[in-house]
Amino acid sequence: MAEEMMSFPQRFQRAIRRSCRHGESFDEKVHQIHGHIRGRGVQGTHGTLRSLRRWIQGRGTPPPYIRAMIAEYLSVPLKVLTPDGDQGSRRSAIAPPIPASRWANEPVYIIGGGPSAARHDLTKLDGVVVGVNDSAVHLPNADAVFTASPPWVRHRGRFLRDFAGMIVVQCEYPHQMYHRLHLPPGSHTIPLRRIPGLSEKERRLGHNSGQEALHWVADQGARRIILVGFDLHEPRNWHGVYEWQPDKSEDPTFDYPRWIRNFSTSALMMRDRDIKVWNANDQSAIRCFPFLDLTVPRRKVPGLTCAVIIPVGPGHEEYSEAAEASIRRAWEHDSGPFEAMTVHRVWDVDGQLGRGGARNKGLDEHPADWHFLLDADDAMMPDAFRYVELEAPATFGAVLLDGKLSSANRWPVSWDTIRHYGAHGTLSMGFFLQGDLGLRFREDMPVGQDWDLYTRLPGFAKVRRPLANIGYRKPRAGTDPNQEPDREAVNWLNVCRAIIDAHFAAEETTDQEPSTASTIGASR
Repeated sequence: MAEEMMSFPQRFQRAIRRSCRHGESFDEKVHQIHGHIRGRGVQGTHGTLRSLRRWIQGRGTPPPYIRAMIAEYLSVPLKVLTPDGDQGSRRSAIAPPIPASRWANEPVYIIGGGPSAARHDLTKLDGVVVGVNDSAVHLPNADAVFTASPPWVRHRGRFLRDFAGMIVVQCEYPHQMYHRLHLPPGSHTIPLRRIPGLSEKERRLGHNSGQEALHWVADQGARRIILVGFDLHEPRNWHGVYEWQPDKSEDPTFDYPRWIRNFSTSALMMRDRDIKVWNANDQSAIRCFPFLDLTVPRRKVPGLTCAVIIPVGPGHEEYSEAAEASIRRAWEHDSGPFEAMTVHRVWDVDGQLGRGGARNKGLDEHPADWHFLLDADDAMMPDAFRYVELEAPATFGAVLLDGKLSSANRWPVSWDTIRHYGAHGTLSMGFFLQGDLGLRFREDMPVGQDWDLYTRLPGFAKVRRPLANIGYRKPRAGTDPNQEPDREAVNWLNVCRAIIDAHFAAEETTDQEPSTASTIGASR
C-alpha cells in the first residue's frame, strides 16, 4: 500500500517497524520511544507508556511537539506522523484574515516588550504590525496580537473583546483552550512548536512569546521581518509592568541566556527558508540578526518645554545628584513630546524655605509649558517623559518603591478611589503639572503640601506606568537624627487623610454640581 494511502496509525506502526534493528522486537522499540520522550522532559499523561500505545493503535494522536520528537528519533519526515487533515505543528491551519499579499510584499513588524521600542513612534510603521502581549494593548491599530501566555489572555479579556485585529493564541491544547480562555469569536488558537535540538523541558524554560511570534509570522508567508523591542538585557517593558504580577519579572541571569540561545536556532531556520529578519536595536543581546536602523522618531510638539524641579533640603545634597542623573538618562532614552528640557535643583540645605517654599521657588523662577516635580531622594523612570498626558492638567503615574511596583497601587484613579483608599497607592510626588495653572504649594504646612495641591487641581490623569521610583526605603536624611522614618510616614498619611476629608466635606456642604476635579480624574 502506498504511504499516502495509509492511515495515521498504519504510518506510525510502519515507521516503528522499519527502525527496528536486527533481532529487536516492535514492543522493545516502543519502550525505547517512550524512554526518549521521557528523557526529553515530557511528564504527565503524555509521558506515559499507555498513552504511546494508544496513539500507535489509532486511539487519539500525540500532540505536535511529541510527534516531532518521535519523528526525530525514528529519523522520518514529520509529515509521516502528521494525522490526516492536520497541517501539523509547523504551520497554523487557520487562513489568516490579513491578505497573503500583505504578508509577502510588505515588511512585518513584530513589537516586543523591550524598552528600546519606546524610541520609535510605533503608530507610524508602514507595513503589517504584530504586537506581542501588551505591546498590542498600546497599539490599538495593530493588525494582530500574538501571545503564547494563557495567563496573559485571562487578564486581558476586556482588551481582546474590543480588539479589531487578528487574535492569535499559541498554547499546548489549542482546541480546549479556545473555550477555556473564553476567547472572542474569530480568535485563533494554534499549537506550540518544538524548537529543534532542545528537550521539552528546555523548550519550556527557554520559551517566550516573541520567538513564537517570529515563527508564526514566517508561517504566514512573511519575507521581511523586523523585530522591534527585542532586547533581552533588562527585565523591563516599554509599555509598563503587568499589574497582576507586580513583583515578578524575568531573571536576566537565568531566563535571558536561554532565550538568546534559542533565537540563534530560529535565525538558522529563517535563513534556510530565505526569510530576511532584522533587529531594530543595535544594543540588543540578540546578536544573530543584522541591525536595521528603524528611523521612526516619536512625535514632537514644536516648542514644547519641560522644567524638572528638584527641591534639595537638609541632608539631601548627595541624593539630588543621583536624581538629576536619572533625569538626564530619561531624556536621552525618550524625550516624549518635548523639544527642550531643563533640570533645576532648588537649594534649601539650611531648611529656610521648607518643602512647599522650595517647590514654589522652582515653579516661579523656571517657567515652562510643563513642570515635573521630583523629590531629591527619588529617581525618574526612563520612560517618564513619553507618558505625559497633554490634554490633562496633570499626569500622575504608578508608585514604585525602590524599584518594585507597590502592591497597593491603584489604577485607574478617580476621586472616589482616593476617598476610599486615601493617599497610599493613589497619587504621589513625581508628576507632570501644566505650567499655566498658577497653583502653588502651601508653605505653612510641614507635611502634606502635596496632597493639598492635588485637591486643588482642576483635573488629572493617572497612568499605570511608573514615572518615578520613590525611595522610601533609602536611608532617610533629615535634621533630627532621633526622628523615626516610619513615624514621619504615618504622620504624612494622617495629614493626607484629613486633607482629603476636608475636600469632600467642602463639596458636600455646597449646593453646586460636583467640581470638574471630582470626575475628570477618572483615567481611561
